[in-house]
Amino acid sequence: PSVGDVITLLEYARVSIFLDLSLYQPAQKVAYVTAFMQALSGLRARRGIPHWFLIDEAHYFCSQEGGILTDLLLENARFGGFTFVTYQSAAMPVKLLRAVDHWMFTRIRDRQELRHLKHALGTRSCSGLEQLHKLSNKQLYLCLGETNQMEPPVSGVIELDKVSRATPHVRHLHKYLLAPLPADKQFYFHLNSSDRSVRPAASLWEFLQALPLLSPKTIKYHLGREDFERWVREVIHDEELSRQIHKLAQRDIAGEAMKDALYDTVSHRFDELESLI
Repeated sequence: PSVGDVITLLEYARVSIFLDLSLYQPAQKVAYVTAFMQALSGLRARRGIPHWFLIDEAHYFCSQEGGILTDLLLENARFGGFTFVTYQSAAMPVKLLRAVDHWMFTRIRDRQELRHLKHALGTRSCSGLEQLHKLSNKQLYLCLGETNQMEPPVSGVIELDKVSRATPHVRHLHKYLLAPLPADKQFYFHLNSSDRSVRPAASLWEFLQALPLLSPKTIKYHLGREDFERWVREVIHDEELSRQIHKLAQRDIAGEAMKDALYDTVSHRFDELESLI
């Protein structure tokens, strides 16, 4: 949508808006966000909305040396309510990093990233930066800066109980839907004499197409060994589908009913992923 249309929606409609720029080239993304932030500056000054603003993969919009867009982001962030998400903090300008009040870190192992953060944050209260490489997938390091509402500064490791921090990156999943995997990553079915000719599945699409050709005995064999869910999790990198297959395997059904249920589960997930890309 045009910048004008988005600003009008934000001003007059009580809605939350997600802008997906994934199909645009980098230069187009920067141009669009620059125009949007210029218009947003006026709206926030007049109306104070939107109250919350999140920029994912913020490093795409802010180079180390800064620029017009960096200045616009800083200008708007001064009013509060801004969240920047990045997995490449070393690509962010120091002046923007230093303007951030509060930090939440996941595990960082890259030494260049850590050096850049230490330089940017200086003497701030994030004393645990040296420990970031030791965090598990279920830990966060929280660093709260001193503000009028909250003092003194607080920092420490947060444990996420019974919650997995990992989420699938949809664009990364795309290559596993149709693109063929190398031979050592393909799924090789344990075929019986009653099975029709089924070649190894080189993608999630081929896996889906093979399921109707397999005998219930073959389906049962692989479900019992957790082969399907393991391949989907470790090769396709789809934790959600793996979880669904594991849950399906625990149900009290067998034979053709289980085969049909498995096909429906994989088919539904495939369609869901394809619609998101």
